[in-house]
Amino acid sequence: MTLLMLVVTYRLANRFSRPIENLAKSAYAVEKGQDDVHFEAQSSIREIQGLSQSLNSMTSTLLTQKHQLEEANATLEQKVQERTLALKEANLELEKLANHDGLTGLYNRRAFNDYQAYLFGQFQRQQQAYAVLLLDVDFFKKVNDSFGHETGDHVLQSVASLVATAVRSTDFVARFGGEEFIVLLPATEQDGAVLLAGKIRQSIENENIIQDYPITASIGVSVVLVSDQDGNDAIRRADQALYQAKKQGRNRVVSDA
Repeated sequence: MTLLMLVVTYRLANRFSRPIENLAKSAYAVEKGQDDVHFEAQSSIREIQGLSQSLNSMTSTLLTQKHQLEEANATLEQKVQERTLALKEANLELEKLANHDGLTGLYNRRAFNDYQAYLFGQFQRQQQAYAVLLLDVDFFKKVNDSFGHETGDHVLQSVASLVATAVRSTDFVARFGGEEFIVLLPATEQDGAVLLAGKIRQSIENENIIQDYPITASIGVSVVLVSDQDGNDAIRRADQALYQAKKQGRNRVVSDA
């Protein structure tokens, strides 16, 4: 009788414990990160079947929330990357606006001052000369008065494009103010600067900017000197040379040398 009771007790215990062990193994697999886990009770005991169904439902809900969270994180990361890129582009645009002339697209006076200070400092340290071209569109007020400011803007844009095309990639072109443009030519002596100025003057004269109405420019040329106190001294000499070019009849290049 005792042996019989032991056998019955063992079978009953096994009937209860084995499904529980299977459920526990499945729960452990979920804990380890497995997604394709199914809680199979394989038991006729109603309570264990109910527990199995509850665990399956809970696991399905948790996996759904996990996938939703992963998708939300991926979307958030993408949005962060997009916002970072947009912010970078906005900063570049602001930097461009701060350093470029809105009409011609050339560098503005602020950017010119910074680059001139850099070149003059380099000249003082290494005695590497640079040249200055100061260009003024001839009779520009007459263009505005005769054709209007829209045509005047077109003339400035065309001249700016011609100057930018004529210079080297290492040269610096800026709108100096109104109808004046300035060019800094690193590592350039007087003869080379005069030659380039002549090329620019000729290209402007030959360009049909306004139909049947000639557009020309006068250019003053100077080179930085050891005796200069700052970069503005070379600009003053270029301005004086420009005045002489206009005094001599315009549409010409005059050097301060």
